[in-house]
Amino acid sequence: MYITRPDGVVIEVDDELQVNKLLRQADWRESSEAEIDNYKAKKAQVLAQAAASSVSGLQIYYQTVGSSPDGYGMSRDILKTELFNQGVLLQEEFKKQKVGLLYSYPTSVTSLQTDIRLIMTMFESDRIPEDWPDYLKMADEVIVPSKWCADVFAKDGIKATVVPLGYNDRVFRFMERDIPVEKEEPFTFIHYNSFNMRKGFSEVFKAFTEEFGPDEPARLILKTTDPRSPIPIIRSQYPNVEVITEKVTENQLTQLLGRVHCMVYPSRGEGFGITPLEAMATGLPAIVPNAHGISEYFNPNYMLEVKVGEKCPGLYQRFKGQYVGEMVICDVEDLKKQMRYAYNHQEEMKKLGESASEYVKRYTYQETARRLKEIIVKWQEAEVIKRNDSKYLQVERV
Repeated sequence: MYITRPDGVVIEVDDELQVNKLLRQADWRESSEAEIDNYKAKKAQVLAQAAASSVSGLQIYYQTVGSSPDGYGMSRDILKTELFNQGVLLQEEFKKQKVGLLYSYPTSVTSLQTDIRLIMTMFESDRIPEDWPDYLKMADEVIVPSKWCADVFAKDGIKATVVPLGYNDRVFRFMERDIPVEKEEPFTFIHYNSFNMRKGFSEVFKAFTEEFGPDEPARLILKTTDPRSPIPIIRSQYPNVEVITEKVTENQLTQLLGRVHCMVYPSRGEGFGITPLEAMATGLPAIVPNAHGISEYFNPNYMLEVKVGEKCPGLYQRFKGQYVGEMVICDVEDLKKQMRYAYNHQEEMKKLGESASEYVKRYTYQETARRLKEIIVKWQEAEVIKRNDSKYLQVERV
């Protein structure tokens, strides 16, 4: 079935349950006949180009998570679309494709039935789960989104290629903003995630409520899709804190970002960290740590740094009972200092956000797809040679 995403991109989904889930989301709809015709024409063009090239058709078996709320689920279709636009067709039905791409946790690699197995994955704390190395070693190439991730995987003997992720630049674009103090309006900070403690939600709330009094022209917006806050936030007690819990589309999120003046994202652990890039793409300055996956794109010329204060155990229910290393906790006192600096230097923050919007253009899904295509072509052109001492396969370039 063909359905159209909120940004107007048509995707093809074979799973009826997934289709029903997507169509229940705001601004998702069944594609029109004209949209379907355009999609089919593009698909035919991609297949024709692949058939005419030296590569025997860039049709790749794609295995990933469903429309789940995690990073894989949110980005799976965008990545698929951008690869399609560059001539790579990811198919979620096995049709004896030579190359298979798993975009998820590596534990599903055994279900890849292809000769070549590629795993694109990540982790947020400084040690991968104890059972991951065995699965990762079944892949012909492991791909991670940051050098930090590659270093974490290397601790367990796993060599990984770095292909940074990115933001959806078809949706998150620069928006002109006024300087609040000149308009006698409050300077507004924003933090958005699913009230996940790993993202630094509690540090943001603590820093803002301790640093800014209710009489100051400063506000904090906490955007989440989870109405169950881990701490009580009563509007009468915190009149300058707004909590938004309903689900919104990417387009609605950009409208919200247009109302605010600074992103605060003191995350404890990221494999890469797309959220600050989305905000900066619209012209927001961002307060982030130069740590974990965010270090892949951190640059003091384009963002404010909040210092790391201490470490804590990796926060995962899924890997309970396994050692998964540590995460960082950003220093609340330094976070207060950075938020106060942004508030006191509003004209400077506006210029910082403008320059950041240009800087982040190098980190888009289009660029991710371009680099990922190079890897796929390499393996598609390779000759498969069965190992004598293993049930797994290795390849050599022809």
